[in-house]
Amino acid sequence: METTGTGPRPIAVTLLGPLSARVGEEPVTIGGPRQRLILSLLVLAWGDVVSVGTLADAVWGERPPASARTRIAVCIGTLRKAFRAAGHDGPVIATAPGGYRLLTERVSVDAFDFDALTTVAYDALYRLAGDHLGRERFEAAEELYGHVLRLAREQGDLTGEARALLGIGRTRVESGYFDEAEAVLLDSLCVAEDVGDTVLVAEVNLVLARYCRMLRRTVPAGEHLMVAHRAFRQIGSAAGVQQVAQETGLLAECVADSLLPLDLIPRQRPRPGAR
Repeated sequence: METTGTGPRPIAVTLLGPLSARVGEEPVTIGGPRQRLILSLLVLAWGDVVSVGTLADAVWGERPPASARTRIAVCIGTLRKAFRAAGHDGPVIATAPGGYRLLTERVSVDAFDFDALTTVAYDALYRLAGDHLGRERFEAAEELYGHVLRLAREQGDLTGEARALLGIGRTRVESGYFDEAEAVLLDSLCVAEDVGDTVLVAEVNLVLARYCRMLRRTVPAGEHLMVAHRAFRQIGSAAGVQQVAQETGLLAECVADSLLPLDLIPRQRPRPGAR
């Protein structure tokens, strides 16, 4: 088996587009969608431990089978064999307390472009779930965004930091963690404004508008929509302007229904284990 002079042959992983991996010039045969999803999550975590629970939530959602831990271990074993068969004679995926982690020393990724990474982090969770994400998958997405945030901060990528914060905030809104979502979204907006990223400013304000509308905070919702509309027009995004128009219509319905009983306004969902 061929090796380099300093250790096992390097691994190159392609995340953008169809997931693929190579050992040197030899392609790695990655099996079905579960193996692909698990490898994607390990690469996105980039050396951090991904818990078995997170992997199970991402693969099966709200109702993982009783054999989920065993099935994940089988997928990990199959991935290890695939890398060995392609010519990598060192360890690639390590077993860690509570989960698994990618050994990154000999691994490269096609591009740690954070716009793309945050998209991959979210979209990867749809691969087995269709159009619906249960709360467990949203929580897995939040954990992945946390890894992306750490990478962005380590590399001094402020745009990547703002996008990761936006992803965390969006998933917290969708998960019902409203109190925690607002602070993260406002942090994302501050960073986006500091770097002068008009696209991000528009996107964050649109999410904040939706958040405020959901909680019947109609005045700040309208203010965020105005900012988002100006920003989308500035960058010439017809799709963005259309999204603002749709959200404005929903806000108008909310204002018209201002007598909604207080017990129908969404409340912060308690974190598991919280008292």
